[in-house]
Amino acid sequence: MRRREGFQTRARFLLGDERYDLVVTDPIYREHMERFPPEEEYPFTQVVPLAPGARVFLTISLGEEFRGAFYKLVAAIIVFPLQVVRWRGGC
Repeated sequence: MRRREGFQTRARFLLGDERYDLVVTDPIYREHMERFPPEEEYPFTQVVPLAPGARVFLTISLGEEFRGAFYKLVAAIIVFPLQVVRWRGGC
C-alpha cells in the first residue's frame, strides 16, 4: 500500500500478468494509512497484522466518470477469515 501526499491511498498488486495501481476508497484503511509517512510504500502485512493463513480480498469498483474516463478503484479491503485487527502503533 502507498499513501501519497494529501489524501490518496493506493493499492499496488499483480493479478495474473497484469500490474494494478488503484486508489483505495475504503474509509477504514484510508484513515489508518494517514498514520504512515506519505510517498512511501508499505507491504500490506506491515500495515495490517494478518493471522497465519489469512487471505486478503479487494473489492474492485468502477468509479464515476472523471474527465471523460472511468477508473477502477479499491472500494473495500476484506481480510478472511475475519479477525479482530489490532493496528500497529496504537489504534
